[in-house]
Amino acid sequence: MDSLARELASEKCVRCAKLPDWKTAALIYMGSKLDYFYCYQCRRWFVRDAKYRYATSNLDEPDAIRRLLAILKLRREMVETQIEGVHWIWGRLSDAGHFLWKFIKWGSARRP
Repeated sequence: MDSLARELASEKCVRCAKLPDWKTAALIYMGSKLDYFYCYQCRRWFVRDAKYRYATSNLDEPDAIRRLLAILKLRREMVETQIEGVHWIWGRLSDAGHFLWKFIKWGSARRP
């Protein structure tokens, strides 16, 4: 989770970001009413109201954090499955290309 937050950090943490341009929190999940952020510096969660961007509160509910992590895991698995599908299709196209190339070379070798 820390590496994802480091890569996607776009917000200041409500607890630990004291420097002006020090962004340590990443938007992990955007809900209809609340946006969920994770800070890699203090390793804690906070939520922000989607309508009122300045209102924040700590997220200290273990059940909510587990649900967020389950959603992230499901999304990661979906992306990995899509990547596997793309690799499979690419492999079939590559095999077809090799076959056609051999067929073209074989046909040109038979011409007088």
